[in-house]
Amino acid sequence: MVYTRAQKRSLDTPEQPTSKRKSTTKNKNFPSLFEPPKILIDSTDLSKNAEINNLLLEKANINNVQQLERYFRVEKYGKGDVFLGAKVPDIRKISTLVGELNFNLLRELLQSSVHEKRLLALVNLVKQYQKSHMDPNLDIINKDNIFKFYMEMREGIDNWDLVDTSASQIVGVHLYHESEDFKNQWIYETLAASPRLWDRRIAIVATRYFVKQKKFNDTLKLAEMFIEDSEELVHKATGWVLREYGDQSISGLYQFLSKNAAYMPRVMFDQCVRNIPVTMKSEYRKLRIKKSNKETVP
Repeated sequence: MVYTRAQKRSLDTPEQPTSKRKSTTKNKNFPSLFEPPKILIDSTDLSKNAEINNLLLEKANINNVQQLERYFRVEKYGKGDVFLGAKVPDIRKISTLVGELNFNLLRELLQSSVHEKRLLALVNLVKQYQKSHMDPNLDIINKDNIFKFYMEMREGIDNWDLVDTSASQIVGVHLYHESEDFKNQWIYETLAASPRLWDRRIAIVATRYFVKQKKFNDTLKLAEMFIEDSEELVHKATGWVLREYGDQSISGLYQFLSKNAAYMPRVMFDQCVRNIPVTMKSEYRKLRIKKSNKETVP
């Protein structure tokens, strides 16, 4: 396997936090990739970091890189991402092989410009949270610390797959079992009100867990809020979660559509109605056409 010099170096050493990352798609100068670890000072952590790098290199595939760069829009919202071409099942296997990673290692991974490193960190963190949630013998403080760490490191959760891999499993589960005030503070005041599109996507995707528990109010409230959102990736996620709401309550989804179909962004609407009967889909499309016709009348 032959790797580009940039790919090999990006694995060798940790990088700057994602907020300071620069696009590496065309720029061949990577000073931050040559710096020694800034967080990892323990020899065990350094050894584990090297193990992760080697395992990722073994699964890297240069032939997949261009496709991934297009898929994750490195020239737009994915600017700065470096891809190795490793497949998601392989990343999950690596996470299992390396075991539970401590916060220092996870922080190092989440601050990497290598997309697969950030995904690996989130897969690992989700598994740790699920273990803490399912095992009554584990201290509840462990779950609280994982949630707080996730929220602290949101800057590295900056593409749709990273959000969708983790938001429901950590944020959704955690806030569902917290007080109403605590949940509202995070969902509405912090995430939904954020200027950062990934925070808003975390908010709506987190409510997938609420929907599975047949608690729908937050999903519906956010969906109405995000009708006015400017980002297609927020619209798409909202339509997806509404579709899952419809799987639980088709009458509730019809009620939502009767009220909002005419005003929903196209992507949100299309995602939302994907599973409903064709006849009902046509009825709600008519509402959108009527609104469009009214707007064009001089």
